[in-house]
Amino acid sequence: MDKIKDIYYFSWLSLLFQCFVERIFLVFYYRVLHKTRVEFIGEKPCHSKNYLIVSNHRSMKDPPLLGNALRLPFAFIAKKELFDSFFLKIFMWLSSTISVDRSKTESSTFRAAKKALKSKALGMAWSSAIFIEGTRSKDPKLLGKPNKGAMFLAKLAKVPVLPVGISYREGKEILVKVGEPYEIDYKADLEDQAWDCLEKISELCDYQVPER
Repeated sequence: MDKIKDIYYFSWLSLLFQCFVERIFLVFYYRVLHKTRVEFIGEKPCHSKNYLIVSNHRSMKDPPLLGNALRLPFAFIAKKELFDSFFLKIFMWLSSTISVDRSKTESSTFRAAKKALKSKALGMAWSSAIFIEGTRSKDPKLLGKPNKGAMFLAKLAKVPVLPVGISYREGKEILVKVGEPYEIDYKADLEDQAWDCLEKISELCDYQVPER
């Protein structure tokens, strides 16, 4: 299984699976049922560049929502508990989802994410996506405190960070704002960089930065 996974992950086959799901199933679910709007601050992300997509997290709908909004092939980093469900595990495997143990992040997680951030398929660059808060924020007004793991990955892979803000509004409306990609300061403290990224995300969504 591991050998098959190594060949399949971040390949053109996984890319085609993501495109099929996004174009056939997710368009109706998000664009029609949930009245999702997507706004880009500046130019849209380039399909030929690898990005580390960093977003806030409010709902279980967020991972496929990012795929539908950005239309970029990306490997999502998800908690390992989600792989306990057989059917969800198959779906995430087909989507090239990377498992992470939140109690003790393993080097294999970063190696897999770095591989994604160096991969290309059918002329399109793979990106990786991660929630900076690590888990869903349940406060109606505030974001959760940032996890510096996202910044460590950006430093490790040396790719630009693409901040995304997700806002859930009344009437089932969802607003996704995509910011300008930027390079982190590789010499600066990672925790400081994580808070800076959280502030950028806060400017893109309806939620405020918590006290540090």
